[in-house]
Formats: sequence, structure tokens, C-alpha cells
Amino acid sequence: MAVRNIKLTVVYDGSAYHGWQIQPGLKTIQGVLTEAIEKLIGGEVRVFGASRTDAGVSALGQVALVQIDSAIPVENLARAITGRLPADIAAAEAVEVPQGFDLIGAVKSKLYRYTIFTGQLRPVLQIKHCWHLPAPLEIPQKEPKAQKGRFLTGPAKLDVAAMAEAGAMLVGKKDFKSFASAADQRENSVRTIFRCDVTRENDWEGRIQA
Repeated sequence: MAVRNIKLTVVYDGSAYHGWQIQPGLKTIQGVLTEAIEKLIGGEVRVFGASRTDAGVSALGQVALVQIDSAIPVENLARAITGRLPADIAAAEAVEVPQGFDLIGAVKSKLYRYTIFTGQLRPVLQIKHCWHLPAPLEIPQKEPKAQKGRFLTGPAKLDVAAMAEAGAMLVGKKDFKSFASAADQRENSVRTIFRCDVTRENDWEGRIQA
């Protein structure tokens, strides 16, 4: 049977993984996904990602290209693959695409979301998916006696307007080479950011989307 190309949309909680890309001796999303599909079809597969997430990063719509030699109907693939994955990874959709499908070239945009909790109480249920940055807490100052008044613990209160203004400066076509690691060998570091929104959702949560 000819090798089939499957475009697979994957959802995962990356908090327990060392990123997307396979790394020797480390648990990664790509590695676990490859192993699950190989167990399903009883043979080797090749899995490519449209994007690479770092350690601890989660995804609601990572897209992968899977090359398999199997007759399993495409409408059953996502559910069958999910059944062999751990609870923190799921295949949301499987679509058969033609040979020569350019996964990277087909990517039109990516959306990144960063959530910041500013409440004093640690968000235990969300702590793996946010940055806890509690607002300043005022505590009476008694010592040393030479200093009167109160002092603040924790970081300064976030200035959402200033953050939004700074984020707007990233919008446009720019060279982000200075943000890349020394090991990054990509020739082209020019990217276009279409929007960067900083919003306060409520009294204790804010989001940055770019």
C-alpha cells in the first residue's frame, strides 16, 4: 500500500514534556505521538510538526503531518490515535492530504497566548498554564525603626496600558534574530506580527495574544 499523508491536528498539555521535538532520553510530544501511532498501525511512521513548542508549553491546535502505511479510514484515525495516547494529548482531527503537501508552507499564521494571574491567591488549578505575578501586598513596617510607614512585597502592579503600548511596537515585519538562541541555525529570522493585544480579563487575570 502507498504511504498516505495525514494532516493531524493535536491538542496537548505540555507541562510534563520537554517540548515538541524528539530529544534522546527525554519525553516529548512528537516522541509520544510517534510511538502511539506506530503501536496503532504496527509499523514505522514519520511525524512532522508545523511548529515547535518549548518545554512546558501547551497547544490547542498544533498541526502535524503524519506519513503512514495503513488502511485505517481517515475518519476513524483521530479517535484511534487518541485511544493510544496519554490523557494529556489528543488528536482532534485527521485529514488526508496529497503527496507533496507542504506543511510548513501551508501555515498562514500562529496565535500565541500568555496568561498572567495577578491575584494574591496562587491559582493552583491553572498554575501550569500561567505566570503567577501577584499584585503588591502592603505589610506594616516595624523594623528598622528609622524607616516609617509601610513597604511592598512582590512585583510592582502591572501597567496594562504601558504593556499594550510596548506590544504594539512589535507589530509589523521585523527581524527577530536578537531573540533567537545561539544554537538557532535558521537563515531567515524575519517574521511578521499582525497583532499584539494586552487585555485585563478581570481583577486577577490578564492575557497577551500575538
